Amino acid sequence: PVEPKVSTSIMLAKEPGKDESWKVTETENTIVYAGNYGTVQINKNPWRVVLKDKTGRILSQTVTLRDADSTQVKYTPFSFIKRGSDNARRINPVFTLTADEMIFGCGESATGLNKVGQKVNLFVTDPQGPETDQMYKPIPFFMSNYRYGIFLDNTYKTEFKFGTESRDYYSFEAPGGEMIYYFIFGKDYKEIMKQYVALTGQPIMPPKWALGFAQCRGLLTTEKLSYEIAEGYRKRGIP
Repeated sequence: PVEPKVSTSIMLAKEPGKDESWKVTETENTIVYAGNYGTVQINKNPWRVVLKDKTGRILSQTVTLRDADSTQVKYTPFSFIKRGSDNARRINPVFTLTADEMIFGCGESATGLNKVGQKVNLFVTDPQGPETDQMYKPIPFFMSNYRYGIFLDNTYKTEFKFGTESRDYYSFEAPGGEMIYYFIFGKDYKEIMKQYVALTGQPIMPPKWALGFAQCRGLLTTEKLSYEIAEGYRKRGIP
């Protein structure tokens, strides 16, 4: 067997903390982690992860081959994918999408706020304007109006498909890296964001000069023009 390589995440500020707020129970068929806002249930056969709120309502769950409604598989289930042409491996977590569910996040994007119905490419690029689905600041984290969030701890170029192949599920596919992701429950978006920031770290306080006026240098085509604008800043007391 191929043993996985032990790696240290470059996306976490520190190792996730542990406390006594989660209770674990195991039966012949399931393992259940119960917290203040919901539960994570792992079914053993067929293997499945089920997210539930504190009332027991299913928020989302992983998709398996047994979920197909016919002999024709209309989707790729939660899996690792190995491409036959070059043996390249991809991770492909797939979760169900509720009919009235809305998804928000994934970083800087000029597309619609609700990402359902969109394929979001998470890869740093210079989009040269808002008329594109590419982004300058991709973040592999999103929140659902069903009061949970998912953070994918993976730095590879990732495709998040929110109901684009089927309105019944969403997936996030990457060409490499580990399949490590965090479920985050919360009573509201603020609580979910607070826990996400605790994982990845808080931004530092910028220096005073960085809080002032910002000047784009895209149209400063000559040295003379640059000096004239800088001189204007000095006269007006702009830092």
